[in-house]
Amino acid sequence: MEKKGPIRPLHLGVSVADLDASIQWYHDMLDFDLKKTVRVEHIRCDIAVMGLRGTDFELELFHHWDSKPVPEERLDPDTDVQTQGVKHLCFYVEGLEKKIEQLRAADVTIVCGPGTFEPYTFYYIQDNSGALVELQELI
Repeated sequence: MEKKGPIRPLHLGVSVADLDASIQWYHDMLDFDLKKTVRVEHIRCDIAVMGLRGTDFELELFHHWDSKPVPEERLDPDTDVQTQGVKHLCFYVEGLEKKIEQLRAADVTIVCGPGTFEPYTFYYIQDNSGALVELQELI
């Protein structure tokens, strides 16, 4: 049966340097659970599908066998906006400051924050491959 209704986010794909490490990072840091992994030989890529607990939102982690690192200008939200394409993943977090404390304790790179973009306060962090992730909470 076809689902009807409004457009809603379903998944986001992120290329990563190390699939196993990224599965663990997104599980431990942002509450994603592994649903499945697949190998796609013709594009030389392994893929992990992860679900955000309590939602139907999924994250597809791609590890290409000849993976290239994130370019330097993409590591900072202020310079990343110069490069065309998708910019970052953003999550609303209840108790943002407590979450940031947990991430700092886990040696996650906090790129910037706290900042404000009314009506939110925000931080940018990097995942274990350097991809930008924004965390926001209502002020």
